[in-house]
Amino acid sequence: MADWGAGSYEFLAAEIEPIASLVIDAVEPVEDLRLLDLACGTGNATLVAAQRGARAVGLDGAARLLDVAEIRAGAAGLNIDWMEGDLHELPFPGESFDVVTSVFGVIFAGEPGKAAGEIGRVLSHSGRFAISAWTNVGALSEISSIWQNAVGEKLGIEPDTSLMEVWGDPGRVTELFAEHGLAAHCDEHSFSFTGSSPDAVVDQWRDSHPLWLGTKPILGDDGYAAAVEATASTGGAILPPVMGSAAFLMVDFTGIPYATIITAAIVPAVLYYLVVFTAVHLKAHRLGLAPTLVEGAPTLVQV
Repeated sequence: MADWGAGSYEFLAAEIEPIASLVIDAVEPVEDLRLLDLACGTGNATLVAAQRGARAVGLDGAARLLDVAEIRAGAAGLNIDWMEGDLHELPFPGESFDVVTSVFGVIFAGEPGKAAGEIGRVLSHSGRFAISAWTNVGALSEISSIWQNAVGEKLGIEPDTSLMEVWGDPGRVTELFAEHGLAAHCDEHSFSFTGSSPDAVVDQWRDSHPLWLGTKPILGDDGYAAAVEATASTGGAILPPVMGSAAFLMVDFTGIPYATIITAAIVPAVLYYLVVFTAVHLKAHRLGLAPTLVEGAPTLVQV
């Protein structure tokens, strides 16, 4: 299990902070209600709930992140209880809360059924809950698959995709909570991660994200570098003439000829790789990395 206190999760928490408001919006009104925010991390949703008048409690398994959350609450003048605990065994009696929330937190519980059961247990009969989860379609799903495949290959086991398959599928989520007497419906929203370049985003996640850091001892330096390279190589999706499946979908939906679409994609594709080249060059210069000598370079077949 990942150590969420490792690295610097704060950078990602700050980027996904707007989602906390969406989650609390889904359970309004919360004023004067007992609210539990599970896997609260640095407290994004817990703080929003407290600002709206909830009697909020934030629970997380990472003591360091709880310290960060407590400092944030103090700076905002909010009275919030912070607790360290396990998503599979919540340290509360039954029906302790009117509202339960989780922003990309409970989805990392090793046993989804048990975590869902605990939500149902601590909720009052008239209570409500809201969680956010990444779908199993899109860039994050593809990146997750790359890392899971790399770890699985290194350990000689099949990649474990069960968590993404459960939480990323609205139908499976609805069934999961129904098994514990909870009615759920799913709304889909879009969210974009931003950065100066794809390479810069990958660098930051590689050096700071707890999940990525957790794979480094397993993959070793070479395997870790290979996984990073695979993640950064998503530019093929906008590179003519293939462009993954995107070009064919655009032809089908718009009726615009394929040749026109790939011609229009040439400029952004060139700019994409120019940015990647520049970022790699500047980083190599900063680290003092010298070019590989011609006689030591791999052949095209080896590449």
